[in-house]
This record gives sequence, structure tokens and C-alpha cells, in this order.
Amino acid sequence: MHAIETQGLTHRFTGAEPVLRDIRLQVPVGSIYGFLGPNGAGKTTTLRLALGLLGLQAGRIQILGQALESRRTAIMRRVGSSIESPSLYSHLSATENLKVWQTVFQCPVQRIPEVLHQVGLSSAGTKPAGQFSLGMKQRLSLAVALLHEPELLILDEPTNGLDPHGIVEMRDLLTALNRDQGTTIVVSSHLLSEVERLVTHVGIINRGELLFQGPLLSLIERRLASAALVLHSSDNARALVLLGEAGFKARMEGGKIFVNGVSPAGAASLNRTLVLSGLDIYELTTGGQGLENIFFEMTGD
Repeated sequence: MHAIETQGLTHRFTGAEPVLRDIRLQVPVGSIYGFLGPNGAGKTTTLRLALGLLGLQAGRIQILGQALESRRTAIMRRVGSSIESPSLYSHLSATENLKVWQTVFQCPVQRIPEVLHQVGLSSAGTKPAGQFSLGMKQRLSLAVALLHEPELLILDEPTNGLDPHGIVEMRDLLTALNRDQGTTIVVSSHLLSEVERLVTHVGIINRGELLFQGPLLSLIERRLASAALVLHSSDNARALVLLGEAGFKARMEGGKIFVNGVSPAGAASLNRTLVLSGLDIYELTTGGQGLENIFFEMTGD
């Protein structure tokens, strides 16, 4: 079962081109799913539709195995979310804000100090939320989302406004929620280096179209297989001959050797061949195939 599954999801705003085109989102239960795309790509619109915050125009949405249109109230009791700007009562303290939501969710009152501790706001005291920094507001918004112990957590830019230490704490918190409580988490973010450290699965959207969806490792391995391996050794001319004899398609450019279509296992075999032939390897790289490079290559941005 998927925590979120959409079929044929298409949406347009009045008098405009579609902002979403046939989105088929599949978020596995138990995953941490990074939903990535440039500004205006359709990330927030997709998440708002998945939460029932926008009217469904075309397609189908299932959340935790149930149709959203017919079961929204029951479904939302199992979902926590923070979309766009944190929605808080600025004249109330963190505890008072959570008391409002505790009444709505009808969850135990002891959950309030528990979630405040989880998000690092135990010492916020009686300070009104309106006087919080943006990072503190993000933490309080996450506390609201966690209050009723949801099975599915949907977060739009959860690290917005956090300092580097706060970003690491947020990553550790989300990882622990997923690992220890089995919470499925969907994270929309532009901080690609942080997403790469956090997620298990990735969806890349651009101009309203889903370009890729699947495990993060599958995306990286697929790109590695098609990327050119860059090699520099103590004797490149001899290395080129040895690689040809071993069946690798290699070429020399600018004093370095480029080998196309090498898998991670193939790279290990290539390196072993050259080292056992007495060559020293000074460089063996894949030319920047991390998530950030892959993202920019796929979206053209």
C-alpha cells in the first residue's frame, strides 16, 4: 500500500495553463519521500490537493489506502501537515497554541510537553508566538503536526528559517520519527544537500510534470551508469590500452581518460585492473552525480 497515491492528477487555476499534468504520485508506506522541484513547479499545489486544501479537478487521490474525497475527515485524523507559512495564533504561547489543537485532535494533554520537547521548544515559556523567530515558528508548526501522532507527515520546506544547527536537529528528528515510529514523511524542500542525507525516495517535478519517482539509490545508480568516469593515472597511455583490452569504452581528453557507462561495480573492476597492472591512480571520479547535480540536469535549471 502507498501512503499517498494519485492517478491522473491535473490542475489549473482560472484562465491559466495547467500547473499539474497527469501526476501519478506513489509514496511508499514507511518511506521518507523528498518532493523536489524549482519554484512554481507544482510541489505545493500537489501537496495541497493531497490534503484536500484545494478542490480536485481531475484525477484520483488515495491517502493511506482510502479515497480522499469520500473519507477526508477520517483520513486527516491520521495525517499531520505543515504547508507554506506556519498557521499559528500569534498572541498565544507555544503551549497555548498546542492546547487549541489538542482540543481539535482530542488527544491526551500530556502530548503537549512531549512534542514541545521533541521540537526543542520546552523552554519557550510564555512568550507569544508572534515574537518567535521564523525558525521557532517552524518548530511550533511541526509540534502541531506531531501532536496527534500521525501515521503520515507532510511538510513543505520544514527547515525554512532554521540555522545550520537547527537543520541538523530537524533532520535527526525526522529520521528518528521514521525509524522508531514508522511515520511516513513527505518533505518538499529546495535544500538538496540536506534532502539527500534524509530521504529514501525522491519525486522530481518540473513545469507540472513528474520527471522521476523512485528510490534515491536507484536514481543515483542510474545516473552513475550513464555518466562518464574520469580517470587520471601515472601512465594514461598504457591505462587506455589496458582498459580497451578489458572491454571498457575509454577515450582520452585533456590529459585525462573518460570511460562511459560504468556502474559502481564496474568502476571497482576498472580500478583493480589498473592497480594490479602496476599503475598509480591519481583521480577516479564520476564528475558530480550527487542529487543536486542530477536535479539541475533533469530540470534544466
